[in-house]
Amino acid sequence: MQTVEAALQGEKAESPTADVGNEKAEPETTDKSGEQTDEAEDDEELSDEERKLLSEKANRRFVSLTHQRDEAKRETESLKPRAEQWDRLTGFLHENDITSQEVNNALEITRLINSQDYGKALEVLGPIYEEVAARAGQVLPEDLQEDVRLGKITLDRAKELSVARANAAATQQRTERQTQRDTEKDEQERNAKVVNTAVEAVDKWAKGKAGSDPDWHLKQDAVSEQVELAINRMKREGKSFDANDPGKSAVELAENALKVVEERMKKFRPKPEERRAPNGQFASPHAKPTPKSHMEAVEQALSG
Repeated sequence: MQTVEAALQGEKAESPTADVGNEKAEPETTDKSGEQTDEAEDDEELSDEERKLLSEKANRRFVSLTHQRDEAKRETESLKPRAEQWDRLTGFLHENDITSQEVNNALEITRLINSQDYGKALEVLGPIYEEVAARAGQVLPEDLQEDVRLGKITLDRAKELSVARANAAATQQRTERQTQRDTEKDEQERNAKVVNTAVEAVDKWAKGKAGSDPDWHLKQDAVSEQVELAINRMKREGKSFDANDPGKSAVELAENALKVVEERMKKFRPKPEERRAPNGQFASPHAKPTPKSHMEAVEQALSG
């Protein structure tokens, strides 16, 4: 909090109006609809009269900041269409399962055609055309070719069967792909739920430690580091939090991390020094003077 406060104070010191004396607030005005408005909040620009109240240094600072603001606005506006176009492109690629390599191949083919390198373009397009034709059923598979050769079916019938097979295979592939997408989406949602539950549980646990452990501020960074190391180790081993109770698993991991930190801190604590009495015997913190009479002995026994 002190760092934030210092930053805010520094920002105030650099304010272009820092040299202006305390002025009375402009009275609120009422618009035609009867609603109260504050002109000072509505106006982004300073009026000429307000500019005259600024010192020379503050005026230069104001001009510089205004210029930077306008530049940032123009840059943001110029980048906005590009960002929207990029979002549409990436969304289209993701929706249609188009990989970056496939995009590069399509661009390379287009480049070859636009550069009039038609021979090279045909070399690249030839295998692609043959594969697409086969997947569309336009190329007869070997078994149908054999049936046509033996006269078992006509060529037209063989083409119909080939197209039907291709359509059935394409439908099955689309179904499998959609099933895979749904499975991946469900898995992502489950993982997100587990992570959120674990984070909330550890956060609650840490707040409890902060309220009960006076040395928590000395331990929390080291505990966080140990928790991170433990999670990375779990990932490498292909493990995760218990899906049935991720919060409990996460808190147990945090407790183990705290134990590691506390064990390390014990090594740096100074050992208590032994105190000896003048006669060489160990001094007890509860030692009492030797009684001089039976009465003093009784009093010490009763008071002890």
